[in-house]
Amino acid sequence: YVDHDVGVEEPLDGDAYDRAYRRAREAYGAPLPEYVTEADAADRFDVVIAAVRELDFHDLDAWAFDANVTEADAANVTHYVDPDPVDGWRDSASGESVLVFDSGTVWDADTEETIDALRLVALDSGLIDSPTDTLKGDTFTEAYRLARDDYGAPLPRWEVGDPDVEPILPAADELVDEELEDPRGD
Repeated sequence: YVDHDVGVEEPLDGDAYDRAYRRAREAYGAPLPEYVTEADAADRFDVVIAAVRELDFHDLDAWAFDANVTEADAANVTHYVDPDPVDGWRDSASGESVLVFDSGTVWDADTEETIDALRLVALDSGLIDSPTDTLKGDTFTEAYRLARDDYGAPLPRWEVGDPDVEPILPAADELVDEELEDPRGD
């Protein structure tokens, strides 16, 4: 609704927004991506995976980590993650071997592995012990819940229910599009 007297738009909410968005897309051919309501997202695993693919370190609350997270002043590196305090994850002599780049990509220099944000949550919370561990089934579901509820990730609500397929997260290098030529920024 536009009030022409004051020139201010009143925002649409809930169902009104959903109807307007769908109408613009379907009736008028607006080049908009498919709109998925919170209720739709709760049942759709493809939406969950799409949201996880978009998730990066900067979407997470750095204060929620058990690992020590410190800000970095190196070129292209915003944070270091020290895995030492986390039981099960590896030791780090320098405390700076897990790097977070401007893009939100996480790189473990010791193992030379890219770590996607959901796996980082799973590592930090002790659900898995290695960046190469597979996140599937209950482990995936718990990592997703922790990322959303405890680490502040902007993920849609998802009710697992009785899924047709077992939830499994692809390997980190499939989730992270970025190729790191020189991961240390040298």
